[in-house]
Amino acid sequence: KNEMSTMKKRARTPSVKTCELAKRVWLVGQDLENYEDVLSQPWDFSHMLPSIESELEKNQNLCAYVFGSTEPQQFNIQNGSKSEIKVIPVPVMVAVLSEVAPPSLVGITSIQSSKEKIVDMRELKMSWYSWRPDIRQRRDRTRTRATHSRIFVLDCTLRNYGRGPYIREERRKLFEYALPYILREQDVPDEPRPVTHVTAEYTSRLSKKRIEFVFDKEIDRTVTFIPDLIEVEKLEEDEFDDIKEALKSAFKLKRAEEACRLAELRATIEKRSDKERIAMEALQTRKYYPKSEIVGDQIDRFKTNFINRYYGRANSVH
Repeated sequence: KNEMSTMKKRARTPSVKTCELAKRVWLVGQDLENYEDVLSQPWDFSHMLPSIESELEKNQNLCAYVFGSTEPQQFNIQNGSKSEIKVIPVPVMVAVLSEVAPPSLVGITSIQSSKEKIVDMRELKMSWYSWRPDIRQRRDRTRTRATHSRIFVLDCTLRNYGRGPYIREERRKLFEYALPYILREQDVPDEPRPVTHVTAEYTSRLSKKRIEFVFDKEIDRTVTFIPDLIEVEKLEEDEFDDIKEALKSAFKLKRAEEACRLAELRATIEKRSDKERIAMEALQTRKYYPKSEIVGDQIDRFKTNFINRYYGRANSVH
C-alpha cells in the first residue's frame, strides 16, 4: 500500500523523462476501473519519440500511428527492508509505420464468446488524432515541423466522467475486450478455418425442453456424448437421432459462417487500391516498453514481440 502511495505521489510531479507523446495514447483493452491506477505510476517512455523521429527522417513518405495496451506482469517490489510480489499492468506502446493509415477499427472478442465483432473505433469514442507537442517543449522547431506532423495517436474521448462506476457492465466489457484491428493480405487464409467445436441448440420434441450444449470433435464422440447428455438432461433415449441431427446442423451453420467470413476478408482486400496494397505489405511495427525506477530491469524479462492477434508480432522491440 505504501509503495503504491509513493508511486502515485511521484506521478503527480511529471518526470522530465516522461514522453509527452505517450501521455496522449489510449491504452486499448485496459479495464476502465483500473485505468487511472496504470497512469498514476511513473512510467518512462522518453526513448520512444526519438526512435520514431529517426524512422520518419529516413523515409519522408512514412507516418507513425501509435496505440497503447497493457501487459500484466509479476514484479518483486522493494518496500523498505521487505519485498513483495505484485501484479502490475505495464503499459506498452506500438508504433505502426506506414504510408497509409491503419483502419479505424477494433476487434472485440471475449474469452466467454467465440464470436468476433469488428467495429468502428468511434463506437468506443476512439479515433486516430494528429499529435502536436506542447509548444513549450519544442527545443528543435525545424525537427518538430518535419516529423511531428506525421505522428498520429489512437486516443479516446471517454474521460473520467465516462469511466465511472455507473457505466453499464456490458459497455465496460467492450473496452476491456477491444484490440486494434488490421487486415493484411498474408493474413487471409486460402481455405476457411476448420470447425472443430460448436454450440448447438436442441428442443425436445416430447418435453419441449430447450437445451444448449457445446460439442468439441477433438475430445467428444457422439456415441458417448449424446447418451450422457440424454441422461443429464432427463430426455428420452429415442431422441438420440434428433440430437445428432441438431449437432450436424450446428456444424453446417458454423462452416457456412466461416466460408462467409473468408469471402468478406477477400472482398476487403480486393477493394484496396494498388497503393494501399503495397503500403500494407511494407508496413512495419515497433513495440516500446517503459523504463521504471520502481521495477528496474525486471521488465526486460517479460518483453515480447507479440502485439495482438491482428497485428501479430512487432518487427522490433525497444
